[in-house]
Amino acid sequence: MKRFISASLVIITFLVGIFTIHHFFPSMLNGFSSPLGFFDRSVDSVYLENTLIYHEDHPAFARRPLTSIFVRGIHDISGLEYGYSFIVVQFLFLFGGALALYYLSLHLLQDHKKALLSLVLFFVSFSILFSFFGGVNTYDEPLQYLCIFLSLLFLYRKKFILFSIFFFFSILARETSVLLVPAIIYIVWKWDRLEKNKAFFSLGLSLVLSVIFFVVYMYGRGLVDSGSTYLLNERLEHWKFNFQNLMFSIESTVSIILAIGWQISVGLISKSKMSDKQKTLLQATLITFVINTIIVLFTARAREVRLFTLPLVFLWPILGVFTEQIKNIFKIILKKPLFFLVSFFISFLFVWKAYIPTATAGFHNGYRLYLFCVLLFIFFVLYLVSLKKNEFN
Repeated sequence: MKRFISASLVIITFLVGIFTIHHFFPSMLNGFSSPLGFFDRSVDSVYLENTLIYHEDHPAFARRPLTSIFVRGIHDISGLEYGYSFIVVQFLFLFGGALALYYLSLHLLQDHKKALLSLVLFFVSFSILFSFFGGVNTYDEPLQYLCIFLSLLFLYRKKFILFSIFFFFSILARETSVLLVPAIIYIVWKWDRLEKNKAFFSLGLSLVLSVIFFVVYMYGRGLVDSGSTYLLNERLEHWKFNFQNLMFSIESTVSIILAIGWQISVGLISKSKMSDKQKTLLQATLITFVINTIIVLFTARAREVRLFTLPLVFLWPILGVFTEQIKNIFKIILKKPLFFLVSFFISFLFVWKAYIPTATAGFHNGYRLYLFCVLLFIFFVLYLVSLKKNEFN
């Protein structure tokens, strides 16, 4: 019970902070209202209701009905305006997903403190911290993360029916969960034969049920033709948008760095200190990173940073292990003032001169500050790698 309370307090603290910055600055929650009335903002239910309708009708999103069903359900049951219903649903999913992550981390690391630190590093990840700002525009991801973390928890606990159920719902929440399949196969490949076969059967069952659901649902709503038209005429043309000129090409590259840059960097330099299970999760992250990044760059708008975050579902649960390494990197920064100044100058020039966010109503200065910190961090990681020094022993 004490662990639940302490984890809940950490989660609630971060959720209050996330809500506060999204309330005070232009975001989905206030309809991207003008910054003039800084302390007079209110939830924009009209905008969020229109967002709900858009996700219900647009062929790219209509096949993901779960979040919309919950938002409408809360509205119908409680009478809350759609804006407040949206906020209740999303922050409950974020709370549940973070709590599931904590228990997954606790199972993997067997350390309450490190599991809490994994929670902290989860919340300071770009697409969580800036969830509802322009250019991130989170909608289905909180429910997806909740279901994925629960499915992985039950997979590691060898509760294969529950794994199959929650992985099925993660696909329904957002079909990109399918991209995790190769990494999941990699994770269970070295298990004993009986457990591996059970895991593969459960995974296959969730995939088959997902296909059946999507076929029935898409035909039932008459979305097959519009979905096919969107896929051929728009979805497969997004790569042209991402690389239309140097400015957009830089933004597309920066989106990857913002989403996953510092997490993968610290994971790679800490590989020698990982257990076999942690190494497997890092490799699962890298497998998903390659697959997901290629697909996003060529079939989606890369400036939507959250799209690159999916591989972190395997790395977030073990990030608490790396906190000592992260602290040591900052200690090294203090010992290398010249290199710090050079890195500071290069990062500053890139962030405020070369990187130009294009998303409407994005929290651009916040993005730049976050990118600046990530670049400084990566510079010192590269510095350590180039010297081939084991600074963490």
